[in-house]
Formats: sequence, structure tokens, C-alpha cells
Amino acid sequence: MKITAILSVILSILLILLSAALSSSCSREETETVTDPVIMDQDIVQNIEEETDPVIMDQDIVQDMEEEIVADFTVTLGTHEDGEALFDSLTKNHFRVSKWSIQALTHRNFPVEEAEREVDVIVMSLLEMGFLQDELVSLDTIIKRAKKLGFEVCTPELAAQLRLQYTDQPDWSTGDRLGQFFVATEAIDLYADGLRKIFSVIRDDEFPHKETGIGLWLISNNVVDAADPGHRARLFNPADQNDADLGGRFAFIIPAINDEE
Repeated sequence: MKITAILSVILSILLILLSAALSSSCSREETETVTDPVIMDQDIVQNIEEETDPVIMDQDIVQDMEEEIVADFTVTLGTHEDGEALFDSLTKNHFRVSKWSIQALTHRNFPVEEAEREVDVIVMSLLEMGFLQDELVSLDTIIKRAKKLGFEVCTPELAAQLRLQYTDQPDWSTGDRLGQFFVATEAIDLYADGLRKIFSVIRDDEFPHKETGIGLWLISNNVVDAADPGHRARLFNPADQNDADLGGRFAFIIPAINDEE
């Protein structure tokens, strides 16, 4: 009987020890599952990326607010047979045209539309497009972002037509958002200096037309170098601290909803 009692006590002790060991193991597994930093960080990063990606969020906002997007201009394209005819109209109507813009407009390869059509145009700042205040961004990056937001780049003709048709532009010095801006096109190479450029539309009454006393300008601006290694690719500043980037504003085409359907 004594032996049986001793065996019974030993067995009970072994069962207690086994139970404690199993309980401790389960507790460690639960703690590791909850606090594993790799799993937690991966899930958090994934959720943050899905919720805060500025391109995705901005694209969704633009799509949801299509009916609320208001065009700054409606421009008619295809009214002239070539760029030289556009240049003649600009000079006859007392607009100022920079020498580089004259070179582009009078180049035999300046593209124009064969038939008339109207397009809606909006002017947006780089900050409105989701770029950070201290970012420096290239033209290619700006165009890629605009396309993700649902907009289209302009044609070179649109810049000249916009200058010709936008006669009540405020002077840039007033700070009005439409006083000066770039026309977002793919950079064009129609210039004697070999540098690709895009147009800008500016009113600067410090340099007026002698017959009107106002300065409604079509200007060509260097973007990237096509010949001289000494010229670096131009980077645009969304905050535009020195006013060299025209307020960091660019004109884009709003796609016609009916055309997309």
C-alpha cells in the first residue's frame, strides 16, 4: 500500500509539472503572435500605403468630383492651317511673342489640328497635384502625375490658341492664379539652340505692346537640354519661392466625358 501511495504521489507531481509546461508554452505562443514586430509593421505599412498614397487618393477625388471640376478656359483648336498663320494672327492682334516662340510657330513642323474642336482647360498648381512644397520635380514627373489624376497634356497649338483667345488675363504682379502659367505639353524641339521647350502664357505690363499698352505674352521656356551637357534638366519647384516657376502652375486638358463613354 505504501508503494502504491508513493507512486500515486509521484504521478500527480508529474501531471502537475506537465500541465504547467504546456500552459507556459501556449502563453509564449500567444505573446509572440500578438507582439511579433515584423508582422505588425508589415500590416501597418500596407494599410497606411493603401489609405494615404497621394496619387491614389487624388485620383479618386478627381473621379468622384468630375461634375464639380470647373474649366478655366474653353479653347478652340484647328482654326489656322499652320503655325505661321497662328503667328500672323497673334501679331495682328497685338500680342507679344518671344523670339523662341516665333521660331517654333514658324517652323514647318509645328503641329496644328486639321479640324476645329473645342477643349476645356484647367490650370493647376503642383501643390494642388499633391507634390510637396520643397520638392523639385521634372516635366516628365508632372505629366505622369497629371495623367494619373485624369487630365491630358496640351498640344503646342493649344498654347498659341490660348494666348490668342485669352485676352482678359490679369497682370502677373496682382498675384492672380491665372496671371502666369506654363502650358503642359511634351517638350518640343523646334528651336535653333537645340534645347527643348514648353510654352507659357503671361501678362506682364512692364513689357507692353506699344499700341495697346499691355503685355500679353507667349513665351518659350527651356525644359531639358538636347545638345549641351552643361545644361541640366530643369526641375520645377511647387512652392516657387523665387517666382521663376510661374507659381508652379500648369494648364492641362480636361477630357470630355462624352468622348470617354
